[in-house]
Amino acid sequence: MSEAKPALEPQPEIIDAEIVPTQPNYQLGRLGQHDPRKAIAEAVEIANALAEIVLVQKLYTVIKGKKYVWFEGWSIVGGMMGVVPVEEYVREIPRGYEAKIRLIRVRDGGLVGSASSICTRDGQWEKADEYAVRSMAITRAASKAYRLTYGWIIKLAGFDPMPIEEAAVIAQVDAEQKYLEREDEQLKTIALVRWKDGFVALQGEGVSIFRAAISDESRKLLDIKIDDHDKIAYMKESKAFDLQDIGKKHGYSVKFAE
Repeated sequence: MSEAKPALEPQPEIIDAEIVPTQPNYQLGRLGQHDPRKAIAEAVEIANALAEIVLVQKLYTVIKGKKYVWFEGWSIVGGMMGVVPVEEYVREIPRGYEAKIRLIRVRDGGLVGSASSICTRDGQWEKADEYAVRSMAITRAASKAYRLTYGWIIKLAGFDPMPIEEAAVIAQVDAEQKYLEREDEQLKTIALVRWKDGFVALQGEGVSIFRAAISDESRKLLDIKIDDHDKIAYMKESKAFDLQDIGKKHGYSVKFAE
């Protein structure tokens, strides 16, 4: 009887292949290039096409010399990149709403970016309808999500990457601040107009405030009187320099009207 031969172990198959290193895959919407240089080139192409559409359709507003793209312009960027904004939540907060938006890649449902924002019943929204405040919270969140993800493409297109909704709020605050500064300047300005012989009339919205703010000693020195008939504050012209000195100490500008 012959002895059984031991079974031979299977030998691993040797495959002659070349190992090729790969670079990270960039997936910002449709910018799915292995080569970042190709991704940038495609982004520039998208930016040029976007700039043409935004300029022709006038989907921007100029504020202080800068062009800010409307939400419709940001939506075009999303369409070009193959992403859509999806509402994650909208919840009520004191005097308004908070919303969060996710940017979803249409091809595979992947998350590309997200952002949250609020809209409250302040300023121009004080008397707005409920739905309008809620809708603006969503719009601001979507614009912000687009900016955080694709602001660089908007910049390549030659526009300011800040959404118009944010820029408009900043511009409004800036305008209000300048208005208050002008108003304060007007209250702190006293114009002297030659009135009757040897007297000057004091004109300006802050005259009454100035008279109440100065000391009794200064009030006695200046001897400002009120004409009963014309209701005009007046004083001797010879006291004009004293008025300028005292006014300067209180932050007032006193000058003769031309």
